Amino acid sequence: MTTKKPRPDRFEEAMEAAITTGRRLMRGARHSEDTCDTSHGLLAGAIEHWLAAHQPCGHADCGACKRYDTPEKRLAELIKLVDRFGRASQDLHAERDVKAASGPSTVQ
Repeated sequence: MTTKKPRPDRFEEAMEAAITTGRRLMRGARHSEDTCDTSHGLLAGAIEHWLAAHQPCGHADCGACKRYDTPEKRLAELIKLVDRFGRASQDLHAERDVKAASGPSTVQ
């Protein structure tokens, strides 16, 4: 495993491919359950791919793998990324979100 930062063009290319695939799979969906099943499947596939791509190399002294050398560390990093990408998404907030009577939402 390397410590190189991801190339922005590769990141954008992969993200656009996932969005395009999701839209293609949802064409003709009649129910919200269909769109949820599709998005859950895409997410499960993305998680599977991410976990496979972040397996440690097996060398105990590899500094690049230290962040991902246990299942717990990989899952913690994955959760951080989901939170970061979710909060950055323009689709996080929806017009039909329930407004809590007790005050403003804590999600920004």
